[in-house]
Amino acid sequence: MTSLQGIIGGEYALRSGEAKDVAQAISEQYQTVPQTKPGLVVALTDRLDSLVGLFAVGLAPTGAKDPFGLRRAAIGIVQPLIEHDAYSDLAEAVKRSAKTQPIDVSEEVQKQILDFLAGRLKVVLNDAGYKYDVVDAVLAEQSASPAASARAVKQLQAWVGREDWSTILPGYARCVRILKTVDDRPQTVDESGFVETEEKNLYAAIQSTVHRPPSTVDEFLEIVVKLIPPINAFFDKVLVMAEDEKIRQNRLALVGQIADLSRGIADLSRLEGF
Repeated sequence: MTSLQGIIGGEYALRSGEAKDVAQAISEQYQTVPQTKPGLVVALTDRLDSLVGLFAVGLAPTGAKDPFGLRRAAIGIVQPLIEHDAYSDLAEAVKRSAKTQPIDVSEEVQKQILDFLAGRLKVVLNDAGYKYDVVDAVLAEQSASPAASARAVKQLQAWVGREDWSTILPGYARCVRILKTVDDRPQTVDESGFVETEEKNLYAAIQSTVHRPPSTVDEFLEIVVKLIPPINAFFDKVLVMAEDEKIRQNRLALVGQIADLSRGIADLSRLEGF
């Protein structure tokens, strides 16, 4: 009886002299969200093994067909990690699982698996009521960690709902959009190369505000809010694409320091109104 999956295994384990927490982990492994950490580990290991092995032999779901229940298995990986707020690196987990398979699991197949997991994570977050563009923005940067993604989506949706969001996003977007017009830019800013007061002020604002790379949406956008006035003054008064190459490259590097704040957190260009 499928309703007894795991339960009878847990009973057998107890009667065979296994520790109570071991038996409980066995009994929980088929639950959508195991309640204990050992149960979570057993469930994730089992589902990852199935997902990686079946993708490796070419049995990934196609269209509406999913005879091995891999969509359910993928949901059974991302949802428990969110519910337990557990740190994870699915890219590393897939790589380790691939090494245990009896056949080769190419990097291309591993990428397909990660894309598949990201797709299921997107479904879970959308079903939880989060806006599709907010989910897309976060998953573009951190889909390998479901729990972190869920926290980031919650924070970003709160920011998007703020009354002043219409001034925050455009200010940051000015920094990102101008960089899309260049193929390469220096990473280091030369403070001595500034000419205009506004670029000096923007650099000073960055130096006084950004003490370390932000690690959450809240940290990132709180920095951006403080930088909005000097960002707007800079773009209103300074010609970024100056004819002098050194000046132009230095200004692009300056703007790049702001654009790079979102790295690993969210791709705001995927948001409505960007």
